[in-house]
Amino acid sequence: MASRIKTDTGKKYGLVSGQKPESKTHVTIQGFIANVESKLTYVNNSTESIETRYVFPIDDMSAVYKFEADINGRHIVAECQEKQQAKITFEEATSTGQAAFFLSESKYAGDIFVCRLGNLDAGETAVLTMAYVVELTVQPDGDLIFELPYVLNTRYSSAGDAGDTRNSIKPVKLGFTASVKGHHKIKSVSTYRDDLQLQVSDDKHSAEIKLKDIGHQNRDLEFFVSYDDVSKPEAILEVGDRNKDGLLKEDVLMLNFIPDLKNHCGNVKREFIFVMDRSGSMNGDRMEKSKAALLLFLKSLPVGCLFNIVSFGNNYSFLFDRSQQYNEESLAAAKHHQNEMMANMGGTDILSPLSAIYSMENNKHYPRQFLWHYFPATIKDRVFTFGVGHGASTSLIKNVAKAGAGRATFIKDEKDNMKAKVIRALEFSMEDSLADIVLEWNLPKGCTATNIPSQQPNVFNGDRLSIFALLQNTNKVKSVEGSVTLKGFISGKQLAHTMDIKASPYLHPDLPIHRVAAKHQMKELENGPLSDDTKKKIIMISTAAKIISRFTAFVGVDVQTKLPVTNVSKFQTLFDYNKQNIVLSQYHISFIF
Repeated sequence: MASRIKTDTGKKYGLVSGQKPESKTHVTIQGFIANVESKLTYVNNSTESIETRYVFPIDDMSAVYKFEADINGRHIVAECQEKQQAKITFEEATSTGQAAFFLSESKYAGDIFVCRLGNLDAGETAVLTMAYVVELTVQPDGDLIFELPYVLNTRYSSAGDAGDTRNSIKPVKLGFTASVKGHHKIKSVSTYRDDLQLQVSDDKHSAEIKLKDIGHQNRDLEFFVSYDDVSKPEAILEVGDRNKDGLLKEDVLMLNFIPDLKNHCGNVKREFIFVMDRSGSMNGDRMEKSKAALLLFLKSLPVGCLFNIVSFGNNYSFLFDRSQQYNEESLAAAKHHQNEMMANMGGTDILSPLSAIYSMENNKHYPRQFLWHYFPATIKDRVFTFGVGHGASTSLIKNVAKAGAGRATFIKDEKDNMKAKVIRALEFSMEDSLADIVLEWNLPKGCTATNIPSQQPNVFNGDRLSIFALLQNTNKVKSVEGSVTLKGFISGKQLAHTMDIKASPYLHPDLPIHRVAAKHQMKELENGPLSDDTKKKIIMISTAAKIISRFTAFVGVDVQTKLPVTNVSKFQTLFDYNKQNIVLSQYHISFIF
């Protein structure tokens, strides 16, 4: 029998016995982009109509473009609306007894999604379908990694309740399949897991992945794809759908290439500040992984640099009053400090240590480098962020690194290649990057290109750079041939890198490259100053591209169903990000037992 919890509203929520949600996910990988479709089957075996809510994690840069429902043979397609209007649509529908469903980003983070299903009648079945596209991340060894996040951990903890795990979640049964295809020749497909079945075709141009046993999951699902000639420049021209509006109507060019920067990076003395989250939410394995990563950094620092360690929770402390020269004596003190670290500093107060660090005078001869989970940046400093363990916030880790002109790194567990990732991040932090980038296009006569995003991120040596451009006046060309020159400054000198372009147009029914480009465009606007005009622009892009943003949501209403509202019971769990550290499987009903 389900137990009950009390929320701040005083209402009680729980789970009706007999409800058995099940999730099935299929992934199609073409080149560097994954298209993910998940179906959640939900059966109301109770004697009452219900309303339910569930929470699931998703990568911050995922472009969610489809949300549909099949309810007892009726197919309903959700619309992308301004978020407040979508809420009104959902509430009005459910208040009159109509079946409705709603999907939006959580107000707490861009990598957490909340879904509501209202007025599912007794004995009825609902199949909710959600689809999104996301770029694959390149690992230090050049492999691409696909990750399906299952674990949702505490993002922030307030004083006195950090690491609270009093409540647990019963996951749904999960089915998972994936296919890799395209013009890239596959060297290998691999995984750390023993429950994934992997098979590469004889011609090495496709692969199939399958979860052997459908069952519960308590960790993220991930596998790696290695292509031949992954560093070879690539140009893909995805034709727009002329029947749609906005960006989806136009043609989008995607370029993938790796600029050669190895002889231009420079290598100057640095100041390294390691900022360690020691709040209660880091207790156990996550703290041990953070300590192990810190020890690797300490052993690998270059002679002559400056360094310091800052620990924080409810309060904060510095290992040294001022950053010290890296030598045997300071290293010994740092290793002793590292060994004694515990997740015993209470809640998570980010502002105080941040203010203290920025109040310190910066040595102009030692450019400052921050290495931490959660840390913002100023122009003079670079920030390299680390997410440790399953469930780290991709939204916070990636966007802080982007704002800090650094790089984000995720270290999941003991099977992950921690040493390679730490060394890679340290190499980046010791080198200059290509900044202030501009693109100069040489395209067929009359053809124009609009960069997406408008400002390109800094590029480090060995980075794979993805460039998106909205092309116009390409209707009469059989292929787009030309070049693009990337210009920027590195180590005080200007550098130019040119890539030849030859791309034949092709049409994909789901327009995955368009969706990813639109996501980049919206993220650039969301991370900048949010004026009313900017919000309107984000909403316009979101609704035209049918991709959820922080200001929009999907909502669908079954107009054929209208139940007496007196028969509807609400059974939902409101997820408290401040008080719970809960493991959730992908797309499951978030009920507390």
